[in-house]
Amino acid sequence: EPEINNIINRSTYRMRGIYSYLRRTINWISEMISILTIVALVINFIPVLIPLVAIISLIHFLTDKRHRTAIYKYFRDWTERNRKASAISTHLRNSEELKEISIVKSEDYLDKKYYGISSEYTKGSIELMRNWYLKGDSIGLIRVFVIFYGYIKIFERYLNGIISVGKVAFWMGMIRNFQNDLVNVISSYNDLSEQA
Repeated sequence: EPEINNIINRSTYRMRGIYSYLRRTINWISEMISILTIVALVINFIPVLIPLVAIISLIHFLTDKRHRTAIYKYFRDWTERNRKASAISTHLRNSEELKEISIVKSEDYLDKKYYGISSEYTKGSIELMRNWYLKGDSIGLIRVFVIFYGYIKIFERYLNGIISVGKVAFWMGMIRNFQNDLVNVISSYNDLSEQA
């Protein structure tokens, strides 16, 4: 039964990644704690920044979720064909089997079959990734403007003598870490939820 073989193939692949999944879950929890701490600090310093980041993050979450779901669906849909391509590749790389393949003159057929499956899968993967990265880069550009706005607010306070140079560096790092941690949490959550 092909579907049972596909499930076994995906399960074997997933079982190899169980430690990685656990490690990424722990990292996700620690980044969430970091974000909550930073929010508690930033909300008192630049309150308007939190809603701006929240809106951008929501857009990022939804876009990232849609693309990751499509990528994982594509991976699942191609399980059987990739399994066949892998089997063909194994046969073509095995010197004992290659002798038999040469005797019956089927190496060209198997090579074309492997190439056809692999190239079709690769083209589809590239298209999915291209769309995902283009939309992600667009959202990233908006995120840069939000961070830049936060930096402007920090420099306004510095120029008005409210904060010192050391606090400028501290708050700039805080905003940068907040944004980076938030992107990581969203991406990790979407990835972990697809793999669960």
